[in-house]
Order: sequence, then structure tokens, then C-alpha cells
Amino acid sequence: MTRHIETVKGHRLPAPRLTRTAWRLIVLLLILPFLLFLGALDLVFYAIAHYAFEHCYGIECWL
Repeated sequence: MTRHIETVKGHRLPAPRLTRTAWRLIVLLLILPFLLFLGALDLVFYAIAHYAFEHCYGIECWL
């Protein structure tokens, strides 16, 4: 499949792409909340393993 180069009044237009603002919004609204959720979930599992079962959890066991 070949790409057709679009022109407007004789000027070639670049292909559509994401801008810096779009990338920042993607990170801010999608990736950052997901990472915060995973961090909170990790803390919950740590608390359960440490306090409920008195089991060593994470890198502190290796030190």
C-alpha cells in the first residue's frame, strides 16, 4: 500500500503525528495514574504479607 502525499494549494503536508503536548497528556493522564495504582497495590500486598503473615517481603529480606 503506497501512501498518497496530500497537498493543499500546492504545498506538501507532513504526515499527522503526536505533538509534545499530546505525549505529556498521555503520560500525565494514562501512565502516571497506572504507576501510582501499581505502587499503592504493592504497598497493600506488603502490609498484608508483613503484618498479617509476618513474612519478609521485598528487597529488605536480602539485606
